[in-house]
Amino acid sequence: MPSIFVTGAGKGIGRAIVGRFAAAGWDVAGVTRSAADVDGLNRIDASGRVRFWRADAAEAGEIAAVADEYAGFGGGEAGLDLLVNNAGAFRHGAFRDTEAATLEALWRGNVVTAFTVTQALLPALIRARGRIANIVSIAALRPLPGKAAYSATKAAQAALFKCLRDEIADQGVTVTNIYPGLTFTASFDGEEVDPATMLWPADVAEAVFANCAPHGNLAVEELVLQPARGVRL
Repeated sequence: MPSIFVTGAGKGIGRAIVGRFAAAGWDVAGVTRSAADVDGLNRIDASGRVRFWRADAAEAGEIAAVADEYAGFGGGEAGLDLLVNNAGAFRHGAFRDTEAATLEALWRGNVVTAFTVTQALLPALIRARGRIANIVSIAALRPLPGKAAYSATKAAQAALFKCLRDEIADQGVTVTNIYPGLTFTASFDGEEVDPATMLWPADVAEAVFANCAPHGNLAVEELVLQPARGVRL
């Protein structure tokens, strides 16, 4: 069975990705920071194997321990077919109102998480000549006023993995940066929004499945997602 590892797997886009690949018969694994979410994920209905851990994706020690256990689960000799870096952090805030601590927290949530997990699992990806998919944001391409630190850290995430793409291309590992527009997730809790004008987590999951699961020799490197009808950024 092909294998996928998802960060931020417990809710929203991450949970939708897990469900889409589990339904297709993949072995599914990943991390989330919630123990309750881990319990729920480990009970999902899947024809492939299922294994999730509670861990902070930005903590190198925690992720190293997960990577060691994952090698025994299925990421050993067979390697890893697809890593989805979905874990992230979001804050509103104009430049002049943003505190340094907020910028640091978003750097940790949006850049360090993807960096740490990818470094830990890169040997498994290389063994399988696998693929990396990063859930970035349209804010990386079109910085959003009022979301200065978020836009900056998402742009940094995209740049980091463009560099990695070139560094590992000769080892058969591909990198896809995915830039969703407005997506109806918990980031919008408490806001008055119309879900009909936005993407849904299932939309993003379908895009990952269609463009990042192995399809011959095709590599989709950059993918922008927008609502077909609604708010386009």
